[in-house]
Amino acid sequence: YEHENLYYTPYYYVLKQLGLSPYRTPVEQYKMGTSVEKSALQMGDLVFFGSGSITHAGIYAGGGQFIHAPNSRSTVSYSDLTSGYWAEHYFGACRVAQ
Repeated sequence: YEHENLYYTPYYYVLKQLGLSPYRTPVEQYKMGTSVEKSALQMGDLVFFGSGSITHAGIYAGGGQFIHAPNSRSTVSYSDLTSGYWAEHYFGACRVAQ
């Protein structure tokens, strides 16, 4: 997983706090939860991006923002889900906690 050190650690921590077992790849993560429409996103939902296949993931933070590691040279940061690159490459979302 290309951003393992930056994204996987907070993701792992969150899922462990919920008593869930984290999966390693974005595709496995996408399959583990209940699918959520973009208009119904809630804080903590996992969001996924890619062109044709899932290549990137983040955690929805509310207000159209999500937290992720943009690339292996960046720190964890917030990005806008509603416009620009991430809106164009939005693949879907899932909810792992009810």
